[in-house]
Amino acid sequence: MEKKNKEGFIILREKLRKLESDYSSTKEKLKMYGLDGDFSENHDWHLLQEKAENLYQQIILLKEKIKEVEKNSRPDQIFTYRLLATGEQKTIRLTNEWEADPNQDCVSFTSPLGLALWNKKVGQIVEIQIGQKKYQIQIITIK
Repeated sequence: MEKKNKEGFIILREKLRKLESDYSSTKEKLKMYGLDGDFSENHDWHLLQEKAENLYQQIILLKEKIKEVEKNSRPDQIFTYRLLATGEQKTIRLTNEWEADPNQDCVSFTSPLGLALWNKKVGQIVEIQIGQKKYQIQIITIK
């Protein structure tokens, strides 16, 4: 996994750690309210309970996202291709969706270009449709 991928995972895991810490803290506060006796009519207790439930749901969703990203994580590939209509050459890096940045020539595996290039070989000619336009490109190098 490239450095940028690792940084992305670190960010997601740090966010998860913070959510889990907030959840644990909120649950501790709920326990403290419980030591005081009847809290069923206590508005603060109900707000904390809602917060705990919300944090728990966020944790579940983030864990699912992390699993999905890990499952779909592919090693980045760098493609150089030529637009057959113009002869122009371009180099792009295929990466995970959450790291894609077309301004930096980082394209998602799930984009039309990414899907067209994935699992192709050097020399192959690929047709890509983006909107109403179709392009033919030839793969020059893959790293």
